[in-house]
Amino acid sequence: YAVSKIKKLQRRDYFRLGITVPLKISYSVDGTDIKKETYTIDISGGGLKIGCDSRFDKGTGLEIQIEIPNLNDKKLKGRVIRCRPSLKNNKVYEIGIEFQDLKPN
Repeated sequence: YAVSKIKKLQRRDYFRLGITVPLKISYSVDGTDIKKETYTIDISGGGLKIGCDSRFDKGTGLEIQIEIPNLNDKKLKGRVIRCRPSLKNNKVYEIGIEFQDLKPN
């Protein structure tokens, strides 16, 4: 029998951790600054998925403030890469956000 090599397909650059952490997002609509309190669904080194009651267009810029216990609050910049209705709750959108301008510590 001929056996081909097994290859693992790597679809993500970072491990994704399913965790719920409160956070605040800020964004601007038609020159008006808006702030919302929401939560993470999962987080990785390249971005996060949040649950929110608002729909966002792809490319929308966000400022994100993550509240992690025992650490200083972190403010990050991100942009929306996808937004779709949650399959678990029809009043919530699941929003994929890619981190922007991350600098190593």
